[in-house]
Amino acid sequence: MYQVLAQFDKKEIKRLDLFLNSPFFNQDRRIILYFNEIKTSLVSKEQLDKKLLFNHLFPNKSYDDTLLRVLQSQFLKLVEKFIFHNQSSENDFESTFQLLEYYRIRQLWKPYTTHLKKIATHFASNSIGDESHIWYRYKYMTEKINLEAFNKTIKPDSLQNYYNSVSDVHLTALLKSACRLLTEESVYNYTFDIGTLNTLAGWIKTHEQNLSPIVRVYFAYYQMLEDPSAEEHYQTFVQLLAQHNSIFPKKELRDLYLVANNYCIKRVNQGDKKYENLALKNYKDALEEEVLFENGLLSQRTYNNIVALALKNNQWDWVEDFMDKYTQSLRSSEQESTYHLNKARLSYVKQDFDQALELLQGADFKPMLNNLSAKTLMIKLFYETEEYDVLYYQLKAMRAFLYRNKVMGYHKKAFNNLIRYTEKLLRIHSGDKQKIEKVKSSIEDEEIIWEKEWLLTQLEKKGK
Repeated sequence: MYQVLAQFDKKEIKRLDLFLNSPFFNQDRRIILYFNEIKTSLVSKEQLDKKLLFNHLFPNKSYDDTLLRVLQSQFLKLVEKFIFHNQSSENDFESTFQLLEYYRIRQLWKPYTTHLKKIATHFASNSIGDESHIWYRYKYMTEKINLEAFNKTIKPDSLQNYYNSVSDVHLTALLKSACRLLTEESVYNYTFDIGTLNTLAGWIKTHEQNLSPIVRVYFAYYQMLEDPSAEEHYQTFVQLLAQHNSIFPKKELRDLYLVANNYCIKRVNQGDKKYENLALKNYKDALEEEVLFENGLLSQRTYNNIVALALKNNQWDWVEDFMDKYTQSLRSSEQESTYHLNKARLSYVKQDFDQALELLQGADFKPMLNNLSAKTLMIKLFYETEEYDVLYYQLKAMRAFLYRNKVMGYHKKAFNNLIRYTEKLLRIHSGDKQKIEKVKSSIEDEEIIWEKEWLLTQLEKKGK
């Protein structure tokens, strides 16, 4: 109960007070007394004494824990009823459809028709096409076809539009869930069964131009995940996203932009350099449009990706400006370590190895990928400063870390390959061209590997 009420803002607390004081919803004054005690407790952050509370609520009775818990249960039910009431009142569509259902059941066709026309006007004038819009359009088409059936005025166009609205709802749900599962496959190293969608994919491809924009965007996303090597799926996805970005709520639009950029980053990590500029430009545009922020915060992962891409493009001054401007947009608990990690990256590319090591050794890097990124940078620093004894220890520690943390999928393979090829680097003698070419060929053939470009650069130096 405390967890629920602690999330209420002042406006919601005030509205709950009015709700509980309304005889229509509550006629037990002890509920109001209990709520007043909870409000005091929330402000003071002191836990209520159950016996003192009981004496206040039941002054003429001996302490009875069961009686108190019954009252608390009644209070919780009222709070949940308030939440439902409050949420419904803020959703005009939901309230309207509840009214339509009421009028239809009681066959009050005049007010029913009036409200149905209002909804029709909304759909005719509104271009939003997100998932909730598609759901309410389906509900509208259901009500419309029911009315036409009652009036015996139903037409083939109405039936087809009704079917299309049903298809939009189900295809959107199927595509979104399939995209989520396919995204998680590399994380959990698990193959999910999405056979239903695989069967429908041919039909969707044939009828794509007649489907709603949200279905087309998510179908392109699905194809991009199913066949990531086919660049045309990525191109279709970003084109559709740019064309229809106005239909998505800001949070969903941010997630879709990140999908596009994560694809670019994977291609960059596989050695496809043409995606570096594209990914950085996408990020810069999204920063200007403030699409990347959620509740005013920038995610640690996005911050890291932006810095990494800018460094690959040698935009050192821009990186400094970015870090000065946006470090404060991270969660307060993440700011120091994230800044240290990325400042160390910048120091490394500037060849200031001492400062880079100092920054890496002076911070606690969380979460796991930040920790691995710091370990990766240390590997590069120890190799390039010829601190080979420390490097061997670092490689061993990193391999043990990867072994202990089993649910890492794609990342685990990429980091393990970095360790393996760094060890091969250490064993190769300078000038051994046959061995260098063999290892070079192996690295180039690896699709999932961290720091591919750095490994190839070090091999090239060995050959000179």
